[in-house]
Amino acid sequence: MKMGAAKQAAGRAAGLITVTVPNADETVSRDTFHFALDREKLRTVRRREGRYLLRTNRDGDDWHPSGPSLSNSPRSSRPSKN
Repeated sequence: MKMGAAKQAAGRAAGLITVTVPNADETVSRDTFHFALDREKLRTVRRREGRYLLRTNRDGDDWHPSGPSLSNSPRSSRPSKN
C-alpha cells in the first residue's frame, strides 16, 4: 500500500502518526524509515472525544434535553393511513 492510500484509509487517525521516509537516494532500513505515535496529539484527541457543541436558537425557558416535543409538530396531527 502506498503512503497516500494508507493515510486516506486511516482517516483522521493518520494525523496522530509521524512517519519518516528515506530520501530517493537512500536505501530503506531501520535507520531511514520509521514511524511513531504522536502521544501529545493523541492526548488532545482523547480529551476532546465525545464532546460536541450544542447550538440552539431557543430561549433557556423552553429548552428541554430530550429535544422538541413531537406532539406539537404538524405531522403528528395527520390521521394515519390505515
